[in-house]
Amino acid sequence: MKQRQWVYIVQVGNDGPVKIGTAMDVAQRMSQLQWASVELLHLRAVIPGGMDVEKRLHRELSRHRLRGEWFQMCDEIGQIIATADAGDFPGK
Repeated sequence: MKQRQWVYIVQVGNDGPVKIGTAMDVAQRMSQLQWASVELLHLRAVIPGGMDVEKRLHRELSRHRLRGEWFQMCDEIGQIIATADAGDFPGK
C-alpha cells in the first residue's frame, strides 16, 4: 500500500515567509526544518496531495516566490491556510 503524501505550509515566525513542500510524515519534516532554522517555524496548513498539488501551488503563487519553495506571505496563501486544517493528518 502506498503511503499518503501531504502538502504542508510552514511559516517563519508569525509574519515571515512561508515554505510550501511535500512530505509523507509532516511531523518528522517539521522537526527537520525546525532543527535547521534559527527562527521558530509554525505549521500553518496541511493539504492531502503530493508533488502534483505542490507544483500546482508553486505555479499559481509564482509571483510571490522568494526562492525555491519559499514564498512571501500573501492573501492567496492566507486563503489556502484558512481553508485547510493543519491538525487533520496522521502523525500530528
